[in-house]
Amino acid sequence: MRLPFFLAVLALAAPAAAQSPMGSYQAFVGQADLVNSRGERLTEAWQVLRQDRANVHRFGIRQPGDEIDPYFGSLDGRAAMERMLQGGAIPGPVAGAIMGGGVAVRVDLYGQGGAVTALAVSLAGGGGSGGGGVGTGPAPALPALPALPGQAPQAGGADGSPQPIGVGPPPAQ
Repeated sequence: MRLPFFLAVLALAAPAAAQSPMGSYQAFVGQADLVNSRGERLTEAWQVLRQDRANVHRFGIRQPGDEIDPYFGSLDGRAAMERMLQGGAIPGPVAGAIMGGGVAVRVDLYGQGGAVTALAVSLAGGGGSGGGGVGTGPAPALPALPALPGQAPQAGGADGSPQPIGVGPPPAQ
């Protein structure tokens, strides 16, 4: 009787254990990230982070400190990001800083099989206002996402379709 219970617990724990670090990016939350594309003020930190990625990838709006990521260039990718962050995945102090704007955040990506399945959000540069969004401590140090061979950073297509992108500093303004 105990063996089936043990196997069930082991099976439930396996997906979490299989997640591995996939990379990270930094984003600067500016005033343009605090409102949606209709100009309405956003009310949740996860909405702001999704808008930041839409601004970077679809609308070409980047603040100094925004990095390109290869995961959230599509509408579907940003919707998946939003689902991963809803429900309290961003620690309260970090969410409060995001909602105030003018703050840099670090987003660590975890997954399996090449797909992002979890995110951890923290203040960039060790801001001290809360740990990462996965677990209780600060987000672990992860390597920056690698640039795609032969690709320069670029925004998504004019219709919002994903385009090949790399990781690097923002283009000169």
